[in-house]
Amino acid sequence: MTTDHQTPLAGSRHARDCDARHRRQPLSVSSRLPVGALLLIAAPLLYVAAEAVAAAAWTNPPYNYVYDYVSNLGVPGPRSEAFGQIQHSPLAVVMNAGFITYGLLIVAAAAFLLRARCGRGALTLMGVAVAFGLGAVLLGFFPGSRAAVEDGRIVFHTLGAR
Repeated sequence: MTTDHQTPLAGSRHARDCDARHRRQPLSVSSRLPVGALLLIAAPLLYVAAEAVAAAAWTNPPYNYVYDYVSNLGVPGPRSEAFGQIQHSPLAVVMNAGFITYGLLIVAAAAFLLRARCGRGALTLMGVAVAFGLGAVLLGFFPGSRAAVEDGRIVFHTLGAR
């Protein structure tokens, strides 16, 4: 059994797979890590920027960061009420693009950062990153609107939000 910082047992299938994977990699570890780090920093910055732009466009009534759900920013018109809140984001497309981009960048960052690693820890972290990223992508594709509740798509939004 190996840990994240140990080399797999010599001659094991895992060792051969890991060694073969490392020989095929076009980017060196030293060039992958900065790319992964930049993606990991860019992801939340782009998300917050998308949220700020979408929130600023919501003027009647103004978006309230304390009261309103962030998911409301991704709900396009017509104006409706759901979950006790008004929903109609003038720039829903910006917020939904922010959710999707955030999720994809998190997965890409994890792939760059973890590609040099072998073992269960790296696989577990990659699985967590994929689940997290997929959740954000689901939020972007399935806004949490009244229509989504009525036609059953809310299941995908709820799954993404969890």
